[in-house]
Amino acid sequence: MLNRIFNHQSKTIFSAAVILGAASLMSRILGLVRESIFAAKFGAGDTMDIYNAAFRIPDLVYSLLVLGALSAGFVPIFTAYYRGQPPPGRGLPPGSGPQTEAWYIANGILNIIVISAIIICGFLILLSPWLVPLIAPGFGPEKSVLAVNLTRLMFLSPIFLAVSAVLGGILQSLRKFFIYSLAPIFYNLGIIFGALFLVKSWGIYGLGVGVVLGAFCHMLIQAPPVVLSGFRYRLIFGLTHPGIRRLGRLMIPRTLSLAVSQFDLIVMTIIGSTLASGSIAIFIFAYNLASLPWGVVAVSFALAVFPVLSQFAAQKNWPQFLKNFSGALRQILFFIIPMSALLLVLRTQIVQVVFGHGLFGANQFSQSAADLVSRTLFYFALGLFAFSLDQFLARAFFSLENTKTPFFIGVAATLVNISGSLVFIRYFSVAGLALGLVLAALIRVSLAWVFLKKEVKKFFALPERTDALGEKQIFISLIKIVFASLAAASAAYLILSLTAPLINLKTTLGIFVQGLMAGLAGLLTYCFLTFLLRLPEMVGLWQKIRKNE
Repeated sequence: MLNRIFNHQSKTIFSAAVILGAASLMSRILGLVRESIFAAKFGAGDTMDIYNAAFRIPDLVYSLLVLGALSAGFVPIFTAYYRGQPPPGRGLPPGSGPQTEAWYIANGILNIIVISAIIICGFLILLSPWLVPLIAPGFGPEKSVLAVNLTRLMFLSPIFLAVSAVLGGILQSLRKFFIYSLAPIFYNLGIIFGALFLVKSWGIYGLGVGVVLGAFCHMLIQAPPVVLSGFRYRLIFGLTHPGIRRLGRLMIPRTLSLAVSQFDLIVMTIIGSTLASGSIAIFIFAYNLASLPWGVVAVSFALAVFPVLSQFAAQKNWPQFLKNFSGALRQILFFIIPMSALLLVLRTQIVQVVFGHGLFGANQFSQSAADLVSRTLFYFALGLFAFSLDQFLARAFFSLENTKTPFFIGVAATLVNISGSLVFIRYFSVAGLALGLVLAALIRVSLAWVFLKKEVKKFFALPERTDALGEKQIFISLIKIVFASLAAASAAYLILSLTAPLINLKTTLGIFVQGLMAGLAGLLTYCFLTFLLRLPEMVGLWQKIRKNE
């Protein structure tokens, strides 16, 4: 039974996306529980500002060192060697098969990444007293000291996550998404455990211990299926192996690209620290709420389609590449645009249920803070489709082993974000930070589409007039999706208006019921209209449900 669970392979992109999406939904729900606990226990004040600022530097190390290396090319490179598509590498014993070489690469990357993480985290622990004031220049001496100590504690988490990322890359390559998808759930459970139980004894440091515990669980859950797949640890580095050197070349621009992306959030933290107390917390609360839809939908489809796009890119099979690219992108739009429309209408109810009432004891979250979160969430909801497509288009570039173009696009978008945020906060306060990020995401997606189209034509040697990305079919679906989404939002708004006099909106239950009824009305309207319009994504989804695929 356990062997079957650990070795379950997804046969189609949709089934993989369903597994990833369901687990991501569970993880994001736990994330909302986590945020609700934070809001109830600490409010939007100094404690959460310190925690979010302290979290930023260890998260930066993880993103640059680990994600920069692995998301750049580990999956396509490991997949290619595992399937025996490239010529055998050098330096291995005679007669070594392609799978042996793939495990050799995995061991080398694991050792390089983990040792690098230990060295860098150790060095930055020493530099924390100088780094934290750069991240949060608006903190006073007492807040800075707490942030420094918490930062040092949380520097243990990137080490565990480094191991976990390599294990996760192997599982993605082998299309064993089930256990891989559970890792974030265990990560959130660790943080929740710290907030509920460790804070009582250790204060704010209990939050840091929870983060480290969550990172350890994130790693531990993925180890059994990787071992059962054939991985055996070896203390090797393989710096001269062509596959590892190839990944090294890909990771440099990808790391720089992620540095730009993380720089966006760091700038938001810096600017937020100069605003009113709690501004960083309000921004993060709204950001985490908005990230639920694109994390469940866009990231799931991007992860599911990535190995498939990499496989067909390696085979130079453009028709299959296009079919899977266009299909996955339209599925993302099919789910994310109505979610964005309903989030715009229901954001106040969502914020009130998650943060505005004491679900976990005495509530420290004020009504004014809830209003600010709702206002900030409004702008995030407007840009939801852009955040989602950004995740997907980046993976398309990586499948073609192009990590330079996303970097240059990211630089341009970051300049827009910084300048826009500095202007917007004058008029919208903390909500201006969200508006700056949305504007940058729109720029990033627009440029990515233009350059990806050129890259696909060049990579597959297509004629200039070729519909390289399936734009015509995507545009037709988009028109129908937008129409149905606007109707869904209108239906939800109508139900909110009609039920307002009938429900006690001074209670959490009343607000929840009102939001649920409005959300269901919007969802049913969307499903009815997309089915009536014979939208291929809706028809295909209905067929899969009927066949229980």
